[in-house]
Amino acid sequence: MRGLILPIATYLLSACSAAEEPQHAQLMNQTEKQIRMPAGSHPLAEYARYYAFDKNGRVIAIYTTWFEPDYASLNLPVGQRRWVSGHGQLPSISEGGCGVVEVLFDPATGEVKRAECNERA
Repeated sequence: MRGLILPIATYLLSACSAAEEPQHAQLMNQTEKQIRMPAGSHPLAEYARYYAFDKNGRVIAIYTTWFEPDYASLNLPVGQRRWVSGHGQLPSISEGGCGVVEVLFDPATGEVKRAECNERA
């Protein structure tokens, strides 16, 4: 019986993750469909796009042109997107101008509430 616990737990966890993936993909698609990129930014396809839920159930996203393969929070190639487990796993970049765009999407209304370039140094 003990030998079955780990495989069963692993299966259940992967089933939960698999069930969430379509929801995450749908939310990323909705966000990208609704967004109006801010003045001075690049086209959407020129950003690596990281998504997570905030504490209020809204989608918070960081779009960045930065790629640092040695850092887990910045190792996504430009043009790709990823859902991360929580907003604490999103890239934290305090500068960057329009090389970094912060996005807030409200799934309840289907609207992008904010899309802003980061501050400049």
